[in-house]
Amino acid sequence: MKIMLPNDTATVPHVGYQAVSDAHARMLGNAGHAVVERFFLGELRRFINNDDEKMAIESVLADADMRERLERCDAVVVNGEGTLHHGFGTEYLAVLGAAQQLGKASLIVNAVFEANHGWAACFPS
Repeated sequence: MKIMLPNDTATVPHVGYQAVSDAHARMLGNAGHAVVERFFLGELRRFINNDDEKMAIESVLADADMRERLERCDAVVVNGEGTLHHGFGTEYLAVLGAAQQLGKASLIVNAVFEANHGWAACFPS
């Protein structure tokens, strides 16, 4: 599968963040997948929206560059490291929700999801 990896932490000058980034790339590669789109920490800030998940997802889909990148992928794997709590990480949830609307496989890895309101549609039961 062709994978989009939002929140790659490889650029953070900390051995733990770099090890996680390396581990994700190795595990995906060993499973036969290719990371074809990668967004490093902070690169998707333009999609932050703590108030309206539907609007946040729509903003991702309306962004021509982002939509094209999503359409080239088979799946989105969000690295949730340190982000999906207390209202933070909405930019990654917006990308995940947009991918789901486009029929892409979607996963969140390495995350604790805590004290976030909304976004239930991104977590089908």
